[in-house]
Amino acid sequence: MDERNVKEFNMNNVYMYMPTDSNTTLVEKWLNNITNKKHKAEVLRNIHKLKKGLFGNCFPLRNGLHELKIDLGPGYRVYFVSCKQNVMLICGGIKKHQQKNIDYARKHQEKALKQLKNEV
Repeated sequence: MDERNVKEFNMNNVYMYMPTDSNTTLVEKWLNNITNKKHKAEVLRNIHKLKKGLFGNCFPLRNGLHELKIDLGPGYRVYFVSCKQNVMLICGGIKKHQQKNIDYARKHQEKALKQLKNEV
């Protein structure tokens, strides 16, 4: 298999979870609040790597919920679920608020997964 085929095989679709009572995603709101341009660029680079199937510093939490850890500044985290080769980003945060963000992601995990399955 040549390199081009490997890249095509590993491609993922990345979606952002949108709560029913909102007109923007939680990830977009969170990203817009990151004021350090270098930090925001690194977070976006890590999210983009998910599209290539490169999950890097990811950890399974429970019942299909995952945490993408970005060791930079305050310790950025992105929480997501996946189904086949598709990823649904639920929310993001920093190490200081890690448990609060995990609790939020768990609360919305089923809705996000359902939304993801409707996308594909």
